[in-house]
Amino acid sequence: FEQLIPGIASSATPPPAPLRFTVCKVIGKFASWLSQQAKSKPSLMPPLLPFLAQALSIKECAPGAAIAIKELCTNSHPHSFAIAQPVLELYEQVAAAAVAQ
Repeated sequence: FEQLIPGIASSATPPPAPLRFTVCKVIGKFASWLSQQAKSKPSLMPPLLPFLAQALSIKECAPGAAIAIKELCTNSHPHSFAIAQPVLELYEQVAAAAVAQ
């Protein structure tokens, strides 16, 4: 897992939407584990955030990406994932915009 997901997320060729959606869902489901692993493997998280941010702009992937971002922020430890607050704010903005539509 620790090689597969970051490898897909940092790939030079963007994955097709169904694969990207699945990866977003997996990231969300493993958010707690990812947070724990980030303590000893800090290179695990950095490729995930841009991947999720890009997925927010893809109609088929946006729901999975938003949930994954929320789960990462909810399950993060304050010192291991310092970007949690800005990402959580981004999630809240996207969720509010989705509700308004």
